[in-house]
Amino acid sequence: RIPVLLIEGSPHWDTTFLRRTLARNTRIELVVASTLGSETILAPGPESWQQSIPESESHFGLFPLVILGKNVENVLSGRAIDALGMAVEKGGTTLVFARGRPGNHQVFEELAPAPWSGEAAAGPVRLVRGSRPATIVPIEVLATAPGGATALPELPLAMRTEPPKSLAAVEAMAEDADLKNESPAFMHRRAGRGQVLAVAVGGLWKWSLNARSESTNNIYDRFWNQLQLNLIARSNASPGNDARLTVNSANVAVGEKVHFALYPKTGALPPVSPQLTVYRDDEITSSVPLAEESKSKTFKGSFLTEEPGRYRASLLVDGKKLESRFSVYTEKRETTEVAPDISYLRRLAQASGG
Repeated sequence: RIPVLLIEGSPHWDTTFLRRTLARNTRIELVVASTLGSETILAPGPESWQQSIPESESHFGLFPLVILGKNVENVLSGRAIDALGMAVEKGGTTLVFARGRPGNHQVFEELAPAPWSGEAAAGPVRLVRGSRPATIVPIEVLATAPGGATALPELPLAMRTEPPKSLAAVEAMAEDADLKNESPAFMHRRAGRGQVLAVAVGGLWKWSLNARSESTNNIYDRFWNQLQLNLIARSNASPGNDARLTVNSANVAVGEKVHFALYPKTGALPPVSPQLTVYRDDEITSSVPLAEESKSKTFKGSFLTEEPGRYRASLLVDGKKLESRFSVYTEKRETTEVAPDISYLRRLAQASGG
């Protein structure tokens, strides 16, 4: 489970719905630091985490993903915000500005993908694809809503920003339905070893209020869950300080390769010539050597699948057993969906120039 820290200094509907979405995701271990009146409260995760609001770079480093609301200075001290900035730039933490400008601290201005404008917000708007294909914001998920993306309610807010900083990418745009004016809605940039995603639209929670959607599997949940997975997949941070073993996919077809990654414990000596033992059910089927990547200090290796079944990869590091599980299946061509995927074909045509 991925530790995620949500910090909110001015609670709002956007925060409430996002918190519920995160809490329902079984792959996430959520810790919330928020204001309640004049007090600050902490809704902590498991006992293994420090039961206090983070103040240091190492404490923030326990969370590969940190989500900020508004008026974060009501929760974090100036020293803590400085430490958060260091955790992003040096530790690889992923930072999300979920409600526009999170505060007035200089660190937020330095990390933001674009300077925030002093002009008032505009709306209503709709979310549309930017000039380049989005790689992080899952725009294609919106088409799975009942009635398609055009049936989603308009968003009430589009916050003004200055032109994005160099190397910042505009992942999605906010379009005024009447005047056809566009402004950045989701922006992303690398910041040292970390990354920052800024959301410049408000009212996404309205997407969950659809009578034709399942309350626990609505478009809002699917959008945010996929967005977080996309961010974490591009992250350089490791959840916690312990060594971990990951696999790139939990389900693969026969004949495809499975890719493993070993992240050693922070500050520990790297293992010498580590080798994974791959089991099919309870029988050993292969041994996979892991090679170190000098720049990332990560060990990686691949395994070619040949038979269907349930697999697990096991490795002993510093006396601790690490495991990753995956399934291999045989694709049945006669049950493959053959109806045309209009959304995919449209993206293919756009990417290939026709």
